[in-house]
Amino acid sequence: MKVSESFKNMFSPLCSTKEDLGILENLCSKVVSIEEGIISFEDFEITFEINPDIVPSNSLPKSFGEIAQVATTITWDGGGPEVGFGLDEDGETFADGWLLAEIELGDENPELIKPAFLAGQNGLFFDGNRKLLNGEPALAFISHEGGDLEPVSSVDNLDYKQIFLRMISDAVLETNFIEEIYF
Repeated sequence: MKVSESFKNMFSPLCSTKEDLGILENLCSKVVSIEEGIISFEDFEITFEINPDIVPSNSLPKSFGEIAQVATTITWDGGGPEVGFGLDEDGETFADGWLLAEIELGDENPELIKPAFLAGQNGLFFDGNRKLLNGEPALAFISHEGGDLEPVSSVDNLDYKQIFLRMISDAVLETNFIEEIYF
């Protein structure tokens, strides 16, 4: 099986629409190799781990937990700290909420803001104050520089599998699907 076909088979669970499949095809065209937990693109690498014993926690949004159908950890270099998706042994996201302790959220309700994706030096959080179109908590971004909670409204009509596929595309292909976030 060709490397691009292997990648497509592996990441197809992230796709729900024709647009998603188009993004996946564009990523497939840039895959160079897949070996022992590393996917190499022309100028980029993604690491992954598959652990079938880890079951996503019911406390996570359903579509976020479904990313684990691909792998339990999918990360890349975010200019120092890692960016990506990961579940710990309890099936919870292992994204660190350190940034929440460093900032003032003002009128925001911090109990409704929970870490989502690894985001390098920044933070990507589930924002229970807003909802995605599917009813799951929306996504929010916090820059380590400014510390303001910014709604990631450009993806409010997507689920978390689709959001993560676009995060990968933005990193690997330098697209700009999610304009509110940077790493």
